[in-house]
Amino acid sequence: MMGLFVLAAAQVIQRLPPVAVPPPQPAPVTRVGQAGEVVQVQMLPDLVVKAIRIEGDSTMHVLVANEGTAPATSFGVSGNARVGGTWARPGSPGSITGLAAGTSQWIELSGFVAPSGGTPVELSKADMVAAEDDPIPIDISAFDPLRKFGGSSSGSTCSTKHGCVLELNESNNRLELAGAAIVRGKPE
Repeated sequence: MMGLFVLAAAQVIQRLPPVAVPPPQPAPVTRVGQAGEVVQVQMLPDLVVKAIRIEGDSTMHVLVANEGTAPATSFGVSGNARVGGTWARPGSPGSITGLAAGTSQWIELSGFVAPSGGTPVELSKADMVAAEDDPIPIDISAFDPLRKFGGSSSGSTCSTKHGCVLELNESNNRLELAGAAIVRGKPE
């Protein structure tokens, strides 16, 4: 009798649609420390620019990892390159809509132009490159450093010190490479 019930339940479960589970949000976790004391640990992401690669004359690839203990919500990725003494920026910044703890993702930035006149630059001739994750979105016409970041589902605020995603370590959000340290070619 019990076997028939299990078979019937299995058939019903097979017909149910999958349930969408929202990603976990950063939250404090209570743990017991070494001496038996109760410690509250903040579960936060830690966004790190791990690598930059230049592909041809127009594309920069930026590898961003989350080395924290919680997922990161939406955030931006920016880059720039120095070509012939002039710093150039991509036509538009990149973005990541979410990055789970312990994972990484390559972001592609393209359309690098010089600030004066918008002239395209040849990235293959770059002698220095830099990339940053979680930059503060800046609206030049009305900059408000505490405004809400539009892409953040958690409603976190931006600050000039911490960007838009509060992290375990704010000092590793930027990577700068020069000369022979610049890796050429598309990521594998």
